[in-house]
Order: sequence, then structure tokens, then C-alpha cells
Amino acid sequence: MFNETASSIVETLKKANFILPHVVLASTVLALLYPPSFTWFTSRYFVPALGFLMFAVGINSNEKDFLEAFKRPKAILHGYLGQYLTKPLLGFIFGLAAVSLFQLPTPLGAGIMLVSCVSGAQLSNYATFLTDPALAPLSIVMTSLYQPLPRFLSH
Repeated sequence: MFNETASSIVETLKKANFILPHVVLASTVLALLYPPSFTWFTSRYFVPALGFLMFAVGINSNEKDFLEAFKRPKAILHGYLGQYLTKPLLGFIFGLAAVSLFQLPTPLGAGIMLVSCVSGAQLSNYATFLTDPALAPLSIVMTSLYQPLPRFLSH
């Protein structure tokens, strides 16, 4: 009885996932059209909201998906190189271009450079899930592997 109930809850949640992109889009439009509608969403809600999004990805994944992701070492290596070489290099180029070519303020150029140095995180996993659910486990594996490596290498 309990197993059937738990299974039906998970199935219901899996089916409900298809509305999440629509909720995100509607929320974005509402926030752009009427920004005060989201003043209640303060920083204390970020972590629970992110946790909910990752939960949504998790219930649509299984062990086999993650084992398949590890069978793609080239994809993981390319992702790593893109994350720590290509993205910061492009951020540096775009930051310089913003300041020198477009005459934007120097802090804006520095911000572009700094943001480009931030590694992928949970939100990128969710974005991957929205665009191609089959690749979400690979994105999660990449995020999991990338986070500790620079800290490990710096010691």
C-alpha cells in the first residue's frame, strides 16, 4: 500500500515537471512587466527554490542515467576545458570589448570577466534538463566533478 502511494506521488511529480518551464517563463514575463510582484522573493528563498528545481531534475533521473554519463569521458573533458579555459577567455575578450569598443564603464567590463570565471552550477543542470532531459545527468556529473577540482589543485 505504502509503495503504491509513494510510486503514484513520484509519477505525479514527474508528470508535473512539464509545467515548470511554463511557470519559469510566466514568472519572467510577470517580473519584467511588473517588477514589484516579486519583491517578496528575497534571498532567503533562493536555496529552497534551487533545491526544488534540483528535486525536479532528480525525480526524472535514475542510476542508469548517471552510469551512462560516466561513459562519456570526452564530453566531461570538453566541458571541463570549456568551463575553465574557453569561458574565462571569452569573458576576458568580451569584458575588454565592452570597455574599449563600446565605451561601457570599467566595472561592467570587470563584472563580465568575473561572471565568466564562475563555474557551472545547479541552475545550469536545470537549464540542461529543460532543453534536453537526457543530458541532465551528464550536466550533473560535470558540475559534481568540476566543483572540487580547482580547490584540490590549489592545495
